[in-house]
Amino acid sequence: MSLETRILALAQSIGADIKALISGKVDKTTGYTRANILGAVSQAGGVPTGAIISNVLDTTTNIRVIKWADGTSWAIGNIAATAIGANQTGNVTANMPAGTFAGTAIVLPMCSPGTSQDWYGVTYAFFINTGQISIFCRNGATAQTFQTSYIAIGRWY
Repeated sequence: MSLETRILALAQSIGADIKALISGKVDKTTGYTRANILGAVSQAGGVPTGAIISNVLDTTTNIRVIKWADGTSWAIGNIAATAIGANQTGNVTANMPAGTFAGTAIVLPMCSPGTSQDWYGVTYAFFINTGQISIFCRNGATAQTFQTSYIAIGRWY
């Protein structure tokens, strides 16, 4: 069989697989479809057994939690506006929904000043435990309110 014939046969086979995936006709016990890519993620012994992606807004904490089948977990949230005095440091914390992280996480924080751009920014942020993060913002010469946002990245199992 020529290379051209083999490439054509492969393209036809891939095309059939893509058509089956799009139409939802793939056997759900052996493959993913539109119906089971997004849903509850789960695992047994480190092997994914549920959906590929879970995307849930926790209504209690107002934190969006995105979990991936490989064990990666993202928490994305905003913390209520916090007043910080002139030349002071303010500390805010966020409580993660249960099951968001199984261990430590990396915290990517952002503080946005409400009145003046005279501020020093985030001085540090850290993961306290599997259920809480803490972010410190340093203000400049004008007392003002800050909005704090973050993305925390870790593992859910």
